[in-house]
Amino acid sequence: MLYPDFSELVQSIFVLSLSVLIFIFFVVLAVLNLKALKKYYKTGLFVGIIVFLMTLPAAIFNLIYFDPSVILKGRPEPFLKIYIYIGLIVGLGILILKIGWHMIVYYAAVSEWDKIRPEAFTVLKKSKNVPWKVILAAAIFGVVSGVVSTVIFVALGMNESEPLKRITLMFPHAAEAGLIIRIPVLLLFVTGAAVIEELVFRGGLQAFLLRLSGNKRPAVIGSIIFVSLLWAGLHIFNTDMPAIKSLQIFIIGIVFSEFTRRSCVESAMAGHIALNFTAVIMYFIMI
Repeated sequence: MLYPDFSELVQSIFVLSLSVLIFIFFVVLAVLNLKALKKYYKTGLFVGIIVFLMTLPAAIFNLIYFDPSVILKGRPEPFLKIYIYIGLIVGLGILILKIGWHMIVYYAAVSEWDKIRPEAFTVLKKSKNVPWKVILAAAIFGVVSGVVSTVIFVALGMNESEPLKRITLMFPHAAEAGLIIRIPVLLLFVTGAAVIEELVFRGGLQAFLLRLSGNKRPAVIGSIIFVSLLWAGLHIFNTDMPAIKSLQIFIIGIVFSEFTRRSCVESAMAGHIALNFTAVIMYFIMI
């Protein structure tokens, strides 16, 4: 089935709406913290460029191996092919604008944490007291949770969701690139995704809610649960068992939030990157 059913349409609207709300939230948060922009714009620019460079190979890979005839239902009219490729190239150009988005996310997140616990960012601030043991512990947790999750998912017979299967069909010749290209491209992409997601959820969102909580325990617990639920909600398209996948993301999100609250945002980044790396490597081992 090439086109989504009603339930997938509802899920798409939910994810899109949530993404738009998060975008608006961070723009407003950045404006409210405008005075701190001068202090952090250089690091924000660095983060933005690095994340952009991590996602760029995947965008180029998709452009090379995309087959428009899948969308055109076997009727590859030349002019429609041209329009589709023009759209992809324009999309690649728009990707550059995401550098600005990544800058906004970092700047808003670090500004919010500065109001309650400045040491929540250590590596990116080049602190002399980086909690490397905690960061390593978070990375180990990421690896372990990645292995355990993958084993459980395989045992349950979990597969890609229908939307992901349809996307895969649009790149029928991608496997010809070989693992030596596909694995590094995917690892770079999931690393960039991990960094920006942690800046969004354990960065800006968690810091903002913790500041509002006034350090009252029920409110702190509620803010961590809320942030983890939002993060889980953005992953409902990942598999054909969205409830189980969302539960996994929710539980891991709570642990990442605690690493951040007790130590630093970079520890959650380390755990997230390790989780994604483990999932990717185990996927290629098991296919």
